[in-house]
Amino acid sequence: GGVAANGRVNKAGEDITPLPPVATSTTDLTVSAFSAVIDNATARFGGNSFFLTNPGLLVGFDLLPAALGLPDESFEIVDASYSSSLDRLTLTTLSTDGDMSALANLAGATWQVRPKFFRLEFNGSKDSFPLDGFVLIEFQGDDESAPGSNEPSGGAGLTAWTTDLTDLDGKRFVRYRITTEMSESGTAYALGDPRPILRYFRLPFAW
Repeated sequence: GGVAANGRVNKAGEDITPLPPVATSTTDLTVSAFSAVIDNATARFGGNSFFLTNPGLLVGFDLLPAALGLPDESFEIVDASYSSSLDRLTLTTLSTDGDMSALANLAGATWQVRPKFFRLEFNGSKDSFPLDGFVLIEFQGDDESAPGSNEPSGGAGLTAWTTDLTDLDGKRFVRYRITTEMSESGTAYALGDPRPILRYFRLPFAW
């Protein structure tokens, strides 16, 4: 899902708002139980072809074999490899997200590869969070204490916590914190009520 300028994860009701796809088409996808093949991958990824140069960047993203007709049928990518000679991308999906075999014959369906950098689950549902709650993601950066020390300064170079990653440009060290609030209105949350689960969080870097 995406994150607003104030650091809060975007959601509609309990559903986390997804990011736009990095690849989509109505052809060239073949799926089986827990794997998928995308042929003509260069054309399908278009301006996002760097994912083919480094397919490991797709790990954690979601494959939706029928994104428009079955938007809740999403499958986390756990492995990806690309053959330049065949122009073919092969994906392996998380087995606990389910078997894709039933989606193998949806000719003409619009499929998507959708970016995702964290996975939240609530009450057994993927990409969801309590209706009255929020998730806040913040970052902090620091410089080295001395050239070559490979240790944070903890002082002069330390930034304030921020929701804007551009505030951390040039920083040697980066850390994050995630705050969850299940009932912003103050409604009591009982000990036995369902709790959200953060399965992973990924912070991509470019240099």
